[in-house]
Amino acid sequence: QESLNVNEHVPQQIATKATIVVVPESLLDQWVKEIRKLLVPGCLRAILYHPCKPSAGRQRLIDAVSTDLFEWSNRSSVIGDSMWSNRRALCKLYGQTEGQQSWHQIYYPPEMLAQVDLVVTTYECLDCENKLWQEKGLVSPLRCLKWWRAVLDEGDRCKVLSRAKLDRFLDKVNAENLWISSSTPLQAMELLKGEMGLLRFFGVEPFTGPNGANWWLKAVAHPCSGHDREAQS
Repeated sequence: QESLNVNEHVPQQIATKATIVVVPESLLDQWVKEIRKLLVPGCLRAILYHPCKPSAGRQRLIDAVSTDLFEWSNRSSVIGDSMWSNRRALCKLYGQTEGQQSWHQIYYPPEMLAQVDLVVTTYECLDCENKLWQEKGLVSPLRCLKWWRAVLDEGDRCKVLSRAKLDRFLDKVNAENLWISSSTPLQAMELLKGEMGLLRFFGVEPFTGPNGANWWLKAVAHPCSGHDREAQS
């Protein structure tokens, strides 16, 4: 069984005007419902990117991007009618035979993702996918794009992942504009638990360098946890 090496077939960092939104697993269905409710059909090309979820299987599209690369599926999903990648077209695109197409169940070319306006995925999916691609010695398609905008929904809830897992993603995402959205007011001590990773996400110096963690402990965490009023102000 052959697998596709992204580095050999796809140029790294394809520039796109797409936005990637990363949400907690518990809010994924809500995001899809809001997209369908608030947007006029056909005005936005959006992908629910969740290849690691067994019930989803493959990425599902709300709108068609290209009839040459996508075909309708009559399988129902949380977003109603969906579209799946056309295996035959992808095999032809990458010179694969139909007997070598099992990797299409989990791989979607960056060129395909670059054509859409919005990609919605989850923190949990990113963690799962990172492990999957590392085991195969490949690069995730999401990391092959230079996004116009990256949004972390409910950024204060990033602590659902371990610090190491969160940092691995935040260090690798490449976007022109970085946003964090949250509907929950942050308390001072909660900030200390999770904001180090978010500062690195925004590229705030000196917390992004190799000594970033030491700077954080020395300048923020230790003084604030010791009730240093000057530090807390």
